[in-house]
Amino acid sequence: FAKCGLIWLFLCAAFAALAQNKDSDAKPGPGRVFVSPVGNDGWTGRLPEPNAGKTDGPFATLLRALQTVRAEKEERTVFVRQGTYYLRAPVLLTPADSGTRLLAYPGERPVLSGGRPITGWRKGEGNIWSALIPEMRTNRWNFRQLRVGDELQTLARYPNVDPKEPL
Repeated sequence: FAKCGLIWLFLCAAFAALAQNKDSDAKPGPGRVFVSPVGNDGWTGRLPEPNAGKTDGPFATLLRALQTVRAEKEERTVFVRQGTYYLRAPVLLTPADSGTRLLAYPGERPVLSGGRPITGWRKGEGNIWSALIPEMRTNRWNFRQLRVGDELQTLARYPNVDPKEPL
């Protein structure tokens, strides 16, 4: 449990740096890679945005960026561009990542999310919205919270929700 808590504390500190980077030099150079929602894990990750021919640019995932900077000898910096990154699994940092800096691209605020987007919403009667989630029918995905932006939503349930116990 102590080891887990230490890793959690380290992750919180590392990801807090993502939202606070304002002055770092984010120019391409040795030991520096970039991650962007418009990136591609088949590219080098050495450019902050795709080139004109869309043949090189940033990586698409934090995992691919970490794999690349682990091979660097000196500076190891990952600049994360604006956008929401939906993580399918925890980001595992090992002793090999010691000294690696995870930074938000200057002036930008990326979001690392353990959530999953739900699409295909349909408006029903009044303020009721619904979406089909096939994984829910087969018990492959269960969740207790739903957010729209930063606002927690009340999930439909039977009998109706008790305002004193919304979850």
